[in-house]
Amino acid sequence: PASLTINAPRAPRRVGSDDAPDFVPGPSGAEREDSESLLGSQESGGSAGLSGGSHTSSKFQGVEVGVQGVLHGMNITKVSFMLFRIMKQYNLHHVLDYPCTSNLEWMPQFVKRMDFEMPGFLYSCVVSRNEEVEIVRLAFRDSVLPDIYVRDPSLKTIDIPHCDLLFSWNGMQFMHIQSAWNIIKAGKVSCKYQLLSSNPGFNNLKLIMKYNGTADGYLDLRKQPFLLDLPEKLVGNISVNPRHPAVMMLYDSNTMKRTMGLKF
Repeated sequence: PASLTINAPRAPRRVGSDDAPDFVPGPSGAEREDSESLLGSQESGGSAGLSGGSHTSSKFQGVEVGVQGVLHGMNITKVSFMLFRIMKQYNLHHVLDYPCTSNLEWMPQFVKRMDFEMPGFLYSCVVSRNEEVEIVRLAFRDSVLPDIYVRDPSLKTIDIPHCDLLFSWNGMQFMHIQSAWNIIKAGKVSCKYQLLSSNPGFNNLKLIMKYNGTADGYLDLRKQPFLLDLPEKLVGNISVNPRHPAVMMLYDSNTMKRTMGLKF
């Protein structure tokens, strides 16, 4: 459907002014899954992660960030390792991160490592507002600057670049429900696969009744009004707080559907 049956979203913020184009190019050329191998044996000669991004001779088992891989209550070492594992398994080289501002604490480290692990790897970053472009540039100041696109998710139709994988981790959880739906629809049109974060068991209808439809850290994409069907692959045990679970769900855009109601 063009829109979900919810309260009307806030007035869209238009982007792409003359002094800040909606595309900022970087340099050219640029089932259930649990990460049991995260705890597996390491190759000799270095850390399993990046430890500053320099240990490219060791086996990659996720970025090393925060305290024992945990940032803001989420196991980012596992998130990054499973993202890499899915990319390898499905031969996905072009990742579109939307909204990439949710991952700036660890994504530059991940991108640097993928340049080593996956020849032909391409990372593109989508932000919601023009003023976020400089924030991304600063985060990648020690890495190759990715292509940056400005796309307002509150618009019903979002034109995003074609990609192998739309990656959206813990970003839609802070958006209006309609904006989150718009991103999913755009990914279904333009990307082969989508890897989306979700919070099982959360009652999305509370957002509509209490917060005018805007999420405050949690969304369950399998409940109303999204009603996404079972994913092709599910990555669980990401949150360190069992009261607030978080998962990543992988969908093939050609086959993903809703459990009931109108089709996409």
